[in-house]
Amino acid sequence: LEQTAIFSELARVLHEHGGFLTIQPEEDWAMGAERFAPSALADLAARYGVIYSTHTHGPNCIDSSGRPRSSEDCRRSASAPGWTPAVADCCDESVPVYVANLQQLLTEVSGTEVTDHNGNWEYTNPNALAAVGVATWSAFKDNRTQKTFGVLMNNPWRPSATSARDNPKGFLVHDPATSLIYIPGWGQAITQNLERLPARLAPMASQFIRFADPSRVNTFYIVTHIGHFESDDGTPYVSVDPRTGEITRSAAFERDLAIWARALTDIVDPLVAEGYLEWTSLPEMGRLYTEWEG
Repeated sequence: LEQTAIFSELARVLHEHGGFLTIQPEEDWAMGAERFAPSALADLAARYGVIYSTHTHGPNCIDSSGRPRSSEDCRRSASAPGWTPAVADCCDESVPVYVANLQQLLTEVSGTEVTDHNGNWEYTNPNALAAVGVATWSAFKDNRTQKTFGVLMNNPWRPSATSARDNPKGFLVHDPATSLIYIPGWGQAITQNLERLPARLAPMASQFIRFADPSRVNTFYIVTHIGHFESDDGTPYVSVDPRTGEITRSAAFERDLAIWARALTDIVDPLVAEGYLEWTSLPEMGRLYTEWEG
């Protein structure tokens, strides 16, 4: 409930500026929402235009029924009878199964189409992900270092069948035989010190626009983590009354939302108004690239 409240308030701020939040969860949050707040994901999509995509760096284990499970499920059930570790390496066949299960869950509870995936950067078979309905792959970062590629890239491509994490130069090679599209952007968390958000976003947007290619599709997004929205002093950052759903926002949360609003007002809104940037979604970026490619 607390994570959903944070998502909701950030989505509201973005929506007020003509944009929207893309939420890329593992299955834990979506399963929790399905049980305790069944309309939450659909409400976020309807009210604030929220888009969903799948995420995992696993799966991390297989449960007693043979279903691949997320890291949090595996951690909580490490000693459960019949639960076994998953390989989750370059070619583990449980990866597309987990992604397909999560895609189905997100689709059912949100009432939206889910075709983007984030994670599994050591996985070397993008066409296996495409076979379960993934159309775009986004937001690369090495899950061991939290760093993205060391060079700016504006233009999508079809990545070669190699590990983005272990062989990034190979991953950057366009392969027409790949059935899904990589959408480049600022795939690492923009900053865990939210007061620095405007100072980080301004040069990112400037660099993106400076090197945009007018003959191609140019894509840009920024990524933050739910864990970056937290109290400075250990007091509750946000609390939700489970009976009424009433949200109590701390001063720290109000401050962080104001930082996002100011960054959008000062940096993004003028660039949108002047036609330098246009709000769109990761799936739409993929469709635009496919049209350009044709």
